Amino acid sequence: MPSIIVWDQNETVEEILEGYWSGSMHDERYYYSVPRGVSSRSTPTSSDGHHPTWYSREEVHTVKESPYKVRTRYSNSNGELVEDSLRTQYMSVRVSAPHTWGWPPGWEGQTSNIEARSITKARERLRDQESFNIGVAIAEAKKTAEMLASVSSRLASATEQARQWWSRKSGRARKAALATSGAWLEGYYGWGSLARDAFALDARLRRQLNEPLLISSSFVSRHTDEFQEGGPWNGKSKWEVLAKVGYTARIEDEFARQLDGWGLLNPLEVAWELVPFSFCVDWLIPIGNTLSSITATAGLRFHHGYMTTRHTFDYQRRYTSPYSGEVVEDAGLLHTTMKRMDRRVLSGFLPPQLYAEENPFRGPRIINAIALLTQTILGRRS
Repeated sequence: MPSIIVWDQNETVEEILEGYWSGSMHDERYYYSVPRGVSSRSTPTSSDGHHPTWYSREEVHTVKESPYKVRTRYSNSNGELVEDSLRTQYMSVRVSAPHTWGWPPGWEGQTSNIEARSITKARERLRDQESFNIGVAIAEAKKTAEMLASVSSRLASATEQARQWWSRKSGRARKAALATSGAWLEGYYGWGSLARDAFALDARLRRQLNEPLLISSSFVSRHTDEFQEGGPWNGKSKWEVLAKVGYTARIEDEFARQLDGWGLLNPLEVAWELVPFSFCVDWLIPIGNTLSSITATAGLRFHHGYMTTRHTFDYQRRYTSPYSGEVVEDAGLLHTTMKRMDRRVLSGFLPPQLYAEENPFRGPRIINAIALLTQTILGRRS
């Protein structure tokens, strides 16, 4: 991915070598241009404000540098002074630019480990019903489903009782009752008002199911460590790596999306005196299918996701002389910091494929309603 790179302005430093050697006094000065840092970021990509985009950024800067000072004293075998000098020098002249420094030993393994942890935990949170973050939408849909289950259960019970009553009547009684069956159902069982309520709730629930119900989860893992280096450019550093994985998924029911195409019959348009018992059962079938479609699956369809990995370090170097005869009067300081962030857009759930184990709509009332409706439908008579 193309990057935009901005270099910090180089700084000119002065190094001094002064004192006595080779039989005379000296005062020598040297000038070096040293880099102080670099910023790089990926070329921005347009975003709709809802979906993550690919992005990376790195900032490496020298926070502070002070020179180190080393005094050197030598005398010959006769005790005569050969050298007495003081060197004032900068570590940045002698070490590579900070943005070229590599990872500490084993750091790639630690990074992979916390990325795996974040992937696992983010997936676990998708499975956790309590982590569903769909607010009012899912609460309202579940409330509507519970109400529809209650009303349809009463409808199923009324239909079953009416069928049993009908089966006990003689031929003459059946003929007499046939002329007023709709009115009898309306008055004796309140079938009409129940059906109107069920239709309204069924239509409302189907409208709610047409709206995308999204759940989201995320998890952040961190690992920190400290490293000590030897050698003349003795370094002490503190590193941190952070990995965050986020998912947004859609609760999807393929069956529920087809309900609007069924053309359900509105009971308000039916002349109740012409309603046969078979219609009562037939009309209950779509209600049962609506409820069954909710509890049949809680499969998730990937909507969008990302994984962000961020590295930081705080690096301090101080000079340690490896030579005898040298005295470090000032260890100096080279203090450098780094921040790097990479955000990767995911095209699907990271393997293995995830499906929710818990259904947010499942409840005893809905399950009982489905059982009663199934019993009524399977045992129907014309």
